[in-house]
Amino acid sequence: MEDKIKELLLENSEALFGTSINEGLIQFQKTKKEFDGDITLVVFPFVKLLRCAPEQAAEKIGSFIVEHFDLVEKYNVVKGFLNLEIADGYWVSELKKINENESFGLAQPDSKPT
Repeated sequence: MEDKIKELLLENSEALFGTSINEGLIQFQKTKKEFDGDITLVVFPFVKLLRCAPEQAAEKIGSFIVEHFDLVEKYNVVKGFLNLEIADGYWVSELKKINENESFGLAQPDSKPT
């Protein structure tokens, strides 16, 4: 999921930030338990590019992601952190893939080092 969001931001950086951005600016972390969300985007690296407060930058990026990426259902902003909630459909799809894979969780034959 992180890679998909990263790709969206990189491909649309000109429209979103007014310039192309380096992949290294995009940083994710686990969402803290006390906040809603499945994944958190650290917004501080984008504040200078967007020339606004961290909360405003997070709002702009969050609304862009929700509008252009159907796997992110909603978001919330906590200071310079953008907490993203992944759509239930994504999780259901991932669970179906796991269920269909008869060897999920099993080591591949000859995968142990000798």
